[in-house]
Amino acid sequence: MIIAAVILVTVIALIILRPRGLDVAWPAGVGAVLVVLVGLLSFAQLGQLFGDVWDAAATLIALFLLSEALDRNGFFNWAALVLARCARGSGWRLYGLVLLLTTGVTALLANDGAVLMLTPIYARLMLRIYPKDKGLAFLFAAGFFADALSGIFIPSNLTNIIIADANHLSFLTVAKWMALPSLAAFIAGGAAFAWRFRRTIAHPYDASALDEPATAIHNRVVFWWGWGALAFLIVGYSVGGQLHLPVSLIAGCAALIMVLVVRAYGLGDVRALVAHAPWSILIYALGMFVVINAAYDAGVLGFVTHPWQHAVASGAGTGGTLAAGGLAALLAAAVNNL
Repeated sequence: MIIAAVILVTVIALIILRPRGLDVAWPAGVGAVLVVLVGLLSFAQLGQLFGDVWDAAATLIALFLLSEALDRNGFFNWAALVLARCARGSGWRLYGLVLLLTTGVTALLANDGAVLMLTPIYARLMLRIYPKDKGLAFLFAAGFFADALSGIFIPSNLTNIIIADANHLSFLTVAKWMALPSLAAFIAGGAAFAWRFRRTIAHPYDASALDEPATAIHNRVVFWWGWGALAFLIVGYSVGGQLHLPVSLIAGCAALIMVLVVRAYGLGDVRALVAHAPWSILIYALGMFVVINAAYDAGVLGFVTHPWQHAVASGAGTGGTLAAGGLAALLAAAVNNL
């Protein structure tokens, strides 16, 4: 128990403090290796963990590749410019549209894909239309929404896939259950950020200084292939969920098609796309999964799991629901959503 606790606390501390700009994948990955070396998890247990997470990991890789393929053709730049022009110089309209775009990309391409693709695009956009740090409010809100709204679909979050696979939940079932909580999160989160940054958001901008959205697209044929890939995801998730197909199979097919299309039209080769994928995030997520499972098995997390079990027990009522939700929110913020 002591060894598991030391590894967990050390990993979390290094992830939070990041000495000398240390990549978060290093502490999580090294922590996972140490867990195995000291015998906290056996190879049989690792095999069971692999069975729990392979679909989620493969989906994450596929969505990374799909997002990268879309970005190679300027798809997200085009979307950001469309929003900025539709807002017609109003910071409030732009704020609402940024939240909607972030939510849509998160729902289809997962929270990690949304953050990695949209953050640099939003940053460049804000630097062009706002002086100094006026655009930071939009970046903070987009980053928050990429996580807060990642519960709506199974593929929107690594954790969703693990939970859905373990409980044999279909895509449509989860979407139906999560529609109201996601709407509540959108309204509450949007209102909170709007209040906190109200003076900044109210600042107008000159929409005429922006480029035409069409200039962001490198190839019109690939652009329409991109829309087709996103439509395939929506239909595939729905149909595949009813047939109990792995989520990674649907995402992988969409990614493979787009990668081949991008390669065929000279916008990048497969090796470059694969090399550019943010593998460190996958190492971080899987490493944390191993470290936290080891801590759980060693009994380190009893101070969390026992109150949680009481909060969700039959008869706990609304108070138990709020306690469980509050505890989950605190843990996700302090440690990780896993």
